[in-house]
Amino acid sequence: MNLSAINYLYSIPYLIVFTLIFTQSIVLYETNDLLIQKTQKLTQLLFVIIILGIFYGLRGFIFSDWASYYPFYEKCPSLFDGLEKITEYFKINEYGWEPLFLIYSITCKTISPNFYFFQFVSFMLDLSILYCFFKYYIPENICIGFLIFILFSGIIITTNTLRNSKSIMFFLISIRYIENKKFIKYCFCNILGALFHVSSIIYLPCYFLMTKRFNKYFILFLFVLGNIIFLFKIRWCTVIFSAIAEYIPLRLGNLLVIYLNTVYASAYGFTIGYFERTVTFILLFFLSNRLESKNKNAYVFINIYYLYILIYLFFSEFRILLERVAILFICSYWILLPRIYFILKKREKYFFLIVFYLYGMTKTSYGYRNIHALYENALLEHSTYAQRIPLFKKGLEADQ
Repeated sequence: MNLSAINYLYSIPYLIVFTLIFTQSIVLYETNDLLIQKTQKLTQLLFVIIILGIFYGLRGFIFSDWASYYPFYEKCPSLFDGLEKITEYFKINEYGWEPLFLIYSITCKTISPNFYFFQFVSFMLDLSILYCFFKYYIPENICIGFLIFILFSGIIITTNTLRNSKSIMFFLISIRYIENKKFIKYCFCNILGALFHVSSIIYLPCYFLMTKRFNKYFILFLFVLGNIIFLFKIRWCTVIFSAIAEYIPLRLGNLLVIYLNTVYASAYGFTIGYFERTVTFILLFFLSNRLESKNKNAYVFINIYYLYILIYLFFSEFRILLERVAILFICSYWILLPRIYFILKKREKYFFLIVFYLYGMTKTSYGYRNIHALYENALLEHSTYAQRIPLFKKGLEADQ
């Protein structure tokens, strides 16, 4: 079958899953019986977790990073292979990946050599941490947390960037230590995260930014300046980064050199993504006081969002930098948008849901139109690695 590289039909399974979880997130409880409410919430939550576990946890070769992770896992030794082979594997480290991720992979390989098992365990571990995260920060409606998570890069993080996902999960765990000003524990969590993916090192200096309460108008000034850089395509950071890249130690410096020497055209201008980020900033600018009056830790997530939007605006000339760095702070959406929804009046909530659903369907249709997203499930008939590689290459060509 000759499949086209771009086809909006590829997004249909993802649209169905988004709609199913949307319906479970917005159901209103019309009873005052707390036991019935609790039972309904638990039923909806279990439904969402089962849907996510089956659809994404048991996925086949979808998206793109499996093309690297599959051969990596095939070559990965198990504990049964003996200490000598494992030691040799660490010395060679063909992919140059971080040590804790290698240990984690060896552990999974010891339990099962099946790559689909590896994907499933990785996804379910992330899902478990996300459940605890949402239960702690948005206990009113955990399902809506998962809904926002799906729409705002959560699926790509947990299914396509297996190393990044673990480092981000450690950051989610560490956020409560920002609130409590426990710097050592915060550092410990994110150093562990950096042993899965070195990008987590960025979280360490950001601690001092996330603990501050910034003047809103200072942030507004930075936002306007960032928009000028973004919209007028002012390429300022290439010169600076080129000068300092060779002095940055460890793998981080090498990655920066690679990013600087790679051509990545960023999506400048009034795109749907730019509109969404701008609207979110405006909402937070006007609602931040109300959010903080409801939740004492709201300023932490607001600061995390400011880091996200400012990185996106100031460093937009490097698409790969946005994909690998700005995405580290995307979790702010997962908490702030539900909290904004919670403080709205009834009519405002209806408007919010309508706009959100239409935007979600549009974003999902567009985001999953590449043949990389052609859905397959490990429980059903699916392509082998060799069969899927030609589609992977076709999808890469379409992205260029």
